[in-house]
Amino acid sequence: MPNGIKLKEFLSWEKPPPRHLSPGVETPGSLSAFPPVPKVWFNAAMEKHSYWTLGHWRGIPIRLHWSTPIGLVIFTRFEFAPMIWLGFIVIILVHEFGHALLVRRCGAEVVSIDMDALGGSCSWEGEVSHTQRALIAWGGVLAQLVLFVVATMGEATAGWSATLEGSQLLGMLTRMNLFIAAFNLIPFPPLDGWHAWRFIPLVYANRRSRSHSASRQRARRQTPHQPSPLEEVEDFTPSTREVDEFVRKTLKRLADSAADKERKSEDKS
Repeated sequence: MPNGIKLKEFLSWEKPPPRHLSPGVETPGSLSAFPPVPKVWFNAAMEKHSYWTLGHWRGIPIRLHWSTPIGLVIFTRFEFAPMIWLGFIVIILVHEFGHALLVRRCGAEVVSIDMDALGGSCSWEGEVSHTQRALIAWGGVLAQLVLFVVATMGEATAGWSATLEGSQLLGMLTRMNLFIAAFNLIPFPPLDGWHAWRFIPLVYANRRSRSHSASRQRARRQTPHQPSPLEEVEDFTPSTREVDEFVRKTLKRLADSAADKERKSEDKS
């Protein structure tokens, strides 16, 4: 047991951090194909300085954890199979690159693309809509399908399956690739399917809302405008100029009437 880790923490489930380096998709800024594992010594060692930066893609660091070779050896049941290891690495990186492309497409920022013994993760941050969040979850699987098509075409044209190494690599990029993609679409957290399958009802709801708004606007344009009682009162309310003119004429009539009366009284006298 590492120093500084209590027995209760050692046996408890790890709580994902708020942004990145989390293997589960429940964290808003992290996507991965594999669920979280208990907080054992391996997770305690998953620190920032335990990663090797392989390179950068558009400023995004691509990092490899020191435990990745251990996971690859366990994946092949402790057999020496470098082509299977290579195929597994390609699948995971393509999956996470698919997430990263859609994250950038939706206006969010990709923090890093990481790979470890449990798989990979695309860490990102930013504000996206629910529909965009579901679309980002589809990014990894769609990228895997593109890889499957390319590998199938290569198998049909290049004849790589003639050798043992080529057969192992193509088997990873085709059959195992589809298996991982299908497994990742299971609608259960923290797999991508938990968010991905929400994309269809969200798009349907958005289209229905836009259609309803458009129909309401068309109905307003086609229906003749009927003035409200307040507008009718405003139409019959005289303006300030009309009121002034009415007062001026009334005063003039009163003045003329008074002058007539004075002239009549003078004539009588």
